[in-house]
Amino acid sequence: MLRPFGWQAVVTVWQFAPIVTGAVVILAALYLWGVLRVARRHPARPWPAWRTAMFLGGLAVVVLATESGIGSYDDVLFWDHMVQHLMLIMIAPPLLIFGQPITLLLHASRNPLHTWAKRVVRSRVASFLTWPVFGVVAYTAVVVAAHLTALASLVETNQTLHNAEHVVFLVVGYLFFLPILGTEPIRWRLSYPVRFIILVLVMPVDTFTGLVLG
Repeated sequence: MLRPFGWQAVVTVWQFAPIVTGAVVILAALYLWGVLRVARRHPARPWPAWRTAMFLGGLAVVVLATESGIGSYDDVLFWDHMVQHLMLIMIAPPLLIFGQPITLLLHASRNPLHTWAKRVVRSRVASFLTWPVFGVVAYTAVVVAAHLTALASLVETNQTLHNAEHVVFLVVGYLFFLPILGTEPIRWRLSYPVRFIILVLVMPVDTFTGLVLG
């Protein structure tokens, strides 16, 4: 039996998710490896500490959303379930984007990894996935499908599907916010007015979904 939910439960009630823990540890290790590589190759221009803090903070949000009390109660309390969704699609992705992992990889790597990374970033697949229109459509589809269709009930009875939903939220959030908030070397360069317009256009999706759920 879970204790009554509260801030104390968020901090003290934890569940171990080996896949999440393993992925976070690997990503953090690779990122810090890149930071050290840049520091050795460019001692006069080390990687900004605040970007490292942002990326690690994004990983920490993923852990909190899935393994802390928020994750422990996500199939018990509906509002906690929604908080978890917001953390995975709206909070963690921007923090990861501000960490500029793609740019760090290009600065820290050497051939053949450096050439391969540049080809991937400039590929048609990457251009399509980071296309702002695709990000808006994917974000809209995921928010509506996850909350206003039968999928919302199905994920509560299928743990594998529930975990997959978490991954989809994180990936779609990253792809949606990347051309809006990021400065990575992707194809799309949006002016600030266009970025603002995209955010305004997407706001009704969350508003409508919230009104229906309310």
